[in-house]
Amino acid sequence: MGGQLARLQHRPRRRASQRHAGRPARLLHVPAVGDLAGTTRQPRSGHLQVHDHVARDQSIGAVRALAGIAAALLLVASGARAEPSRFSPWTGSATPPLSLNDVAGRRHTLADYRGSVVLVNFWATWCEPCREEMVTMRKLQERLAGRPFVTLLVNYGESRMRVGEFVERESIDFPVLLDPNHDAPRAWRVRVLPSSFLLDADGRLRYSVIGEIDWTGADAVNVVQGLLR
Repeated sequence: MGGQLARLQHRPRRRASQRHAGRPARLLHVPAVGDLAGTTRQPRSGHLQVHDHVARDQSIGAVRALAGIAAALLLVASGARAEPSRFSPWTGSATPPLSLNDVAGRRHTLADYRGSVVLVNFWATWCEPCREEMVTMRKLQERLAGRPFVTLLVNYGESRMRVGEFVERESIDFPVLLDPNHDAPRAWRVRVLPSSFLLDADGRLRYSVIGEIDWTGADAVNVVQGLLR
């Protein structure tokens, strides 16, 4: 078992599932970043490393089943219809630094986008939830065309060639930043992919989102538009 767990630690593509606000969040663990102390609010299972999901699969499944039943009973009892927000207010220190080159070699910093609401998204080409999330990110960007809103995609440690091919094939029109040394995930305390962060027009980090979400959903649109006001 020890050898199996060691090998899993080097397989960031393994998919994990956890509950956020009563619904499953699709995400991938990123063990290569290391055991970083997060500052975002998330369920306890979000702190598990890849090997923890293997060793505790049955127990986690039982806990999730019981949690799901309890949540359903609470919703029925309260008559609640809307799910709680997936957006966690940032409770950490100042906004982490971000200064990276895009696939064309142009440098980007957060200061370049002062005056705009900025969505910073950490992703990878091998991350299926990341790729699927980009579809709704595009739609949100189109919906907010002409508004001071910018999406920055920070790639997780892949080569310029691989990322460039993906960007061209998928016609990605966001700035796509390269981070071969994983400096940004460490600074931003990213534990899973995808992970997203929202900054207001003053450059202050306001919200974080763990896992894939629908950026065209009412929750996301309301949060972003609230920052645009």
